Amino acid sequence: KVGRLKEKRLPRMDSCGCTSPGVNPNDPAWQKNKDFPSNKAKEWNGRTLFQDYWWMQQHSIRSGLQDLHAAIRAVYGRHEVSKWEAGILKTAWTLHSELVRSMLKNYKGVLLPFLQERINFSGKRSPDMVDGVVQTLDGVNVHIKSIESTKVTFQTLKSLFEAFEKHRNDLVQFLEDADEMDLPLMRAFFTPTEATVVVQQLLGTMADIEVGSLLFYADEDGVSQFMQDASISWFTWFFSMKKKRDVFEINFVQPLAFVTRGVPLSTCGCNIW
Repeated sequence: KVGRLKEKRLPRMDSCGCTSPGVNPNDPAWQKNKDFPSNKAKEWNGRTLFQDYWWMQQHSIRSGLQDLHAAIRAVYGRHEVSKWEAGILKTAWTLHSELVRSMLKNYKGVLLPFLQERINFSGKRSPDMVDGVVQTLDGVNVHIKSIESTKVTFQTLKSLFEAFEKHRNDLVQFLEDADEMDLPLMRAFFTPTEATVVVQQLLGTMADIEVGSLLFYADEDGVSQFMQDASISWFTWFFSMKKKRDVFEINFVQPLAFVTRGVPLSTCGCNIW
């Protein structure tokens, strides 16, 4: 299918399937409470990060960001944006913004407090980091609205591209820090059972667009683990979850692919299915 991204940015792994880019979970500085040491990693054996809900969600946002970036870069490179392209970009940005805001809200209100119960981040992860990414979302909003004007100049597109690049860089950095710090520390200080309680809490608040994005960009093993964690039957998958994935593809991925190509769907004459 057009636009489907299967490649992953693979974190470096150690023997327990945890990322290990210089973060040593066994460093005493991370431990907040002597009653909760960093000795849980072995309990995660056999379950890779790519089957972890939090990693899957971040991967889906990162992949959607890549699709959106390709489309915005394409219209910027062509020095013009047509009405149909502007409409698609506005819709896609609205969906992306909804996904990111929800993820950041859950991180700030649920995941970070959970991790801070046992982990001493010493300022390395804080609510202020979330607020910084949210500010970049607000910055792009202003410029997205401007491309619907009847007089879109090259400067208009340049301003949009620069604001989006700021957002993209800050969001990617936030996600990379989560990959390289939050996840290995979580697996060191918490058992899978303890983490699943939080995951199920997050799953219960997921909007359809979040489910669709997560499932679209996930691989088969990840989908299988997601269904297991969420207690989703194959019957539910076929009649509900699969539909949410397909709706996300139709409303976000496919339209952006045509903007990137600069060919309206109505005139392309190709089979996207």
